[in-house]
Amino acid sequence: MLETKRYQSISHLNSGEVSEEHFHLLMNISSIRGKKITSALQAFFVEGKTRREVYTKYDIDPGNFSRKIEEIQTLSQNIVALYPHYLSYSSVQI
Repeated sequence: MLETKRYQSISHLNSGEVSEEHFHLLMNISSIRGKKITSALQAFFVEGKTRREVYTKYDIDPGNFSRKIEEIQTLSQNIVALYPHYLSYSSVQI
């Protein structure tokens, strides 16, 4: 967990600052599958809509939406924390 905290600042996803490609790559490896919640998350992370705009437009529970945002944030943090391990593999001679 300590290592994960080290990478939180560079792995935090801000609303409206995530590219469409980055978002779709994250969704491909997440456990989130619902069309409505996926569209809502895209509106938040990619389009920069506010939480209130999103859960109102997509008619989703605000608490559930917040949990899904946190799930994506945690996934992003874990990916960034893994990155140094993959870099060390690249220096190994095969």
